[in-house]
Amino acid sequence: MAGFADKLKAGFTKLSKVVDVDGVKDTNPANYPHEYQISVEGMKCENCSGRIVTVLNKLENVLAEASVAEKKVTIRTKTEIDADFIKETISKIGDFVVTAINKVK
Repeated sequence: MAGFADKLKAGFTKLSKVVDVDGVKDTNPANYPHEYQISVEGMKCENCSGRIVTVLNKLENVLAEASVAEKKVTIRTKTEIDADFIKETISKIGDFVVTAINKVK
């Protein structure tokens, strides 16, 4: 657990759509060359998706949004990301299971 907390502190350098960009320094999607579509089971309401988006957007160089209707989270990043780190991060937010991660660009 300490390793996970350290990663969150260090950042991430290496129904409706929920977008919470509070604290995100760069909100222009064009500045994020990498995009991932993540399928998430257990995301049933805007509160659930809001928790996921809030945590992901606290990571450095990440811009996230979620669609409850599609059960998908879109993550845009300035650097490549590790799929296992994404799965671990989302599963620790709540009772969520990442079923697929697809790199869009």
